[in-house]
Amino acid sequence: MKLSQLMTLIVYGAVASATLTPTVRLVEFGAISWPFALLMAAVAIPLVFSLITFPLVRTGPLKDWLVRSLLLTSVSVILGAASYSLVWAATGPPALNVWANSAMRVEFVWAVIVVLAVPFAHLFGLVVPRWCPRCQVPALLPDSAGGTDSMSKQQRGYWCPSCDGRFRRVQGSWRAIPSKPSPSRCVCHGLDPGRGEQ
Repeated sequence: MKLSQLMTLIVYGAVASATLTPTVRLVEFGAISWPFALLMAAVAIPLVFSLITFPLVRTGPLKDWLVRSLLLTSVSVILGAASYSLVWAATGPPALNVWANSAMRVEFVWAVIVVLAVPFAHLFGLVVPRWCPRCQVPALLPDSAGGTDSMSKQQRGYWCPSCDGRFRRVQGSWRAIPSKPSPSRCVCHGLDPGRGEQ
């Protein structure tokens, strides 16, 4: 493991500790219960991680996938807690019903589920990898270099970390996207990537 990667892990750990500390203090003061504190931590920590990932992780498909996975984690926790409160809280442990002793109404919980269902479905479709047409490994991830999220699914590019292939789905079939030479490869051949070959 490189020193920069180790420092990145230390930063993530420090941010998680800083995010969790206020929640623990609220439990000690009796303001909230431990189940609700754990729920808050499960939502807040991935959300904060997704924010600090932008300056800490190198730009690329894996960074985009990591940010989306962290956001999906926070959304999934909220949807799970809301669904539990509506369906199973009446027969389950009262401590797990985060809205049992609050002023929230059932209509508000339903609104939370409806509003978050859309980003959940969108993020889930971007996080779950597809099967690579070249190496037949479920590792195909959306690649912003081959197309942006604002494009349609037919125009969006995908990258496979297993075989380093880039593809685009055109009329129901996968088409390979020509890979551009990286700047480091150009420098190794004596070329200036900013000026090109003279």
